[in-house]
Amino acid sequence: MATTKQVLTTVGVLIENLSEQGLNDLDGQMLHHHIIRNGPGAGAAFLIFLQDCAQLGIAYPALNEVFELAIIQPFTGLEMVRNDGYTNWQEWRFTGREIFVPQKKKFKLVTIGYQLNFDAVTKELAKHGAIPQGQWRTAFKKAFPSPDGKGPIGIADASWVGPHGFVRFPCVDSGGHPYFHWTAFDFDDGWRWLVEVK
Repeated sequence: MATTKQVLTTVGVLIENLSEQGLNDLDGQMLHHHIIRNGPGAGAAFLIFLQDCAQLGIAYPALNEVFELAIIQPFTGLEMVRNDGYTNWQEWRFTGREIFVPQKKKFKLVTIGYQLNFDAVTKELAKHGAIPQGQWRTAFKKAFPSPDGKGPIGIADASWVGPHGFVRFPCVDSGGHPYFHWTAFDFDDGWRWLVEVK
């Protein structure tokens, strides 16, 4: 059986080969972490999944294409954390606005290039539309369940605070998995962002 080191070496080559198919630097970081945490087999499976997505060309909406999302059965901000599989969800805090009634809104995906920090992200996104409530990530995931493997999609609503005080926002990774990302990072140009269109 291949060792983790051998798999990581092979993965490095494969990531380079896949870069033209939509695998970006963040995907590589996620893959590296996935292998270390779950073992070579899990990491290899994750890489194959991303490669399949790139080859199939499964489509999220194109950049700047306007589309509609709906929340039919409202849910709370903390229910999102629980539904994402965080077992400590009761220790989180939600500081944003809840959605209490069914509603439909229009959105688009945009890119804003590399941004030094989360504040820069929100300022740049303001040029493209309104930052939606983070609950719309669940609606996006429901409307578009199949990922395209071409980078993460974020909703820049930093209304979630984890048990250790880290502020987070909801997103979907390249593999289509929902999670909450820390705001205390810079953000590369592989990110796509959901903005509301009035």
